[in-house]
Amino acid sequence: MAAGREPVIERTAGRSRFPRDFWLYVASRFCTATESMLLRAAVAWHVYALSGSAFHLGLIGLVQFLPTPALTLVGGALADAHDRRRIMMIAQLVPLGCSAGLFFATRAGAASLPVLYGMILLVAVAAAFENPARAALLPALVGREA
Repeated sequence: MAAGREPVIERTAGRSRFPRDFWLYVASRFCTATESMLLRAAVAWHVYALSGSAFHLGLIGLVQFLPTPALTLVGGALADAHDRRRIMMIAQLVPLGCSAGLFFATRAGAASLPVLYGMILLVAVAAAFENPARAALLPALVGREA
């Protein structure tokens, strides 16, 4: 360095270290997590209201858990072979459809334990495909420099 010259320091005031797509991902993840918790709480409440049984609440937990170890490897292979964003979008449409189905079944008085178990199973299967795609997408959004 020449005498009397200051090193150039790049100023990034007001700019984020992470790209815009990362912040969109974070917002999407927040919305998805909120939706997931609200749907699971609503289904658990509905199951207990219909059955009055703690056993059925435990069974709902089992139905939510079982697809994860069974399908996560398949979901990971699918995420490696196909567009991860598309997998995530399709997987996020499933809870939306199940929520709408639960709403209409409840309004029509047709909500029963098998309907609730089926809906929560579909949501859990979708999550088993979404989670590996989401985990694999994050490094591509941030990059090495972050």
